Amino acid sequence: MCDFLLSVSAQSVAKVLLRASCAVLLLLSVCFAVERTPPDLSGEWKLVREKSKGASLAKAPTELELTQRGDEIKFDFFHDGEPSGSESFLADNVERSRYTTRVDRAFARVHWDKDTLVVITRHFLDALGYQTFSETDLWVLSHERKTLTNNVSDGSVL
Repeated sequence: MCDFLLSVSAQSVAKVLLRASCAVLLLLSVCFAVERTPPDLSGEWKLVREKSKGASLAKAPTELELTQRGDEIKFDFFHDGEPSGSESFLADNVERSRYTTRVDRAFARVHWDKDTLVVITRHFLDALGYQTFSETDLWVLSHERKTLTNNVSDGSVL
């Protein structure tokens, strides 16, 4: 009789442990399945020279219009109200051609690092790729959505 009670108890404990383990795994899978969406940088932004610093400030556009749809981000640059250029990125961490000039070929890899948009650009200054350098732009939106900051590789903050 004691052996029967012991085996029933062991089976009950095993079932409870199995159910608890399944519940923990289910909760963990739900936690990891929740994908965090990046902040929406869309909007019209104006350069505040008094709060900016660095070498890039001299050539920085005075206005920026950002349009974001998911991982697609479009930058439209203006200087004193006049369009001065535009650029589009896909924030999927895949390196793509950014532009080509007579002396420079540039490739960009764009991704989100938590709430920061990271744009890494590799430049090739000769055909063989011996003269190369990389630069990183970080775009961060303030929590109150009032300030968009661009931290540039040269130490500039715009």
